[in-house]
Amino acid sequence: MINVMISDSDLFAREGIKQMLARYSDLRIVCETCTAAETLHALREHRPDVCMLEIAMAGDGGLQLLRRAKSQACGIPILVISHRHERDLALRALRAGAAGYITKDCIDHQLAYALRTAADHRPYVSETVCELIAESFTEVRTGRRHEKLSDSDFEIFCLMADGAPTAKVATACNMSIPVIRNRKARIMQQLGLRTDADLVKYAVGRKLLD
Repeated sequence: MINVMISDSDLFAREGIKQMLARYSDLRIVCETCTAAETLHALREHRPDVCMLEIAMAGDGGLQLLRRAKSQACGIPILVISHRHERDLALRALRAGAAGYITKDCIDHQLAYALRTAADHRPYVSETVCELIAESFTEVRTGRRHEKLSDSDFEIFCLMADGAPTAKVATACNMSIPVIRNRKARIMQQLGLRTDADLVKYAVGRKLLD
C-alpha cells in the first residue's frame, strides 16, 4: 500500500484527484493540505510514501516551498503537479529536488503510474514535459537570459508575465508589495526589458507561458 499526501490549494482539484485515486487499491490518501504551512507540518506528522505538491500552492512561492519540503521531509519523494507546460519551470523543480513533474492535463491517465514511480524513488516526467525538456538540449541557446534568474525571481517573472497584479504576486511569493516592485525592476533590468508589454512578449516568444 502506498500512502499518498495531496497538497493543493484548489479544493475542486483535490476532490478530483481523490475520486481518481479511489479506483486503485494500492494507493491510499492519508492526508490533504491547502497551504504551505499545512504541507510542511503534514509531511513531518504523517510521513507519507509520496507527496503530490501543486507548484502554485498559495501563500508561498512554489519552488521555495519545494525546497523547504525537501529539506524537512527526510527523503519523502515529492511529485510536482502543475497546470503549466513550462520547460524551465519543470527543470527548476527537478533541480530543486522534485521526484517528478506531471501536468494536470495528463493526470487522468498517468497519475497512478507517476505516484508509484515516485514512491519507488525513481524519477518521473510526463510525456509532454519530457518533450519540452528534450528541446532544451537540441536548440541553439540564444536569447535565454531568464535562465540566469534565481528561482524566486523566475517565479515572480512568470506571474507578472501571466498578468498577475503586484498584490497577487506578493501574496503568492510571500513577500511585501515594495519588495516585489524592487524585484520586478531588477528582473526587467536583467532581461533588458523596459515595459510590461516587453515582458509578456519575451515570455510568449520563449514559450514560458501556456
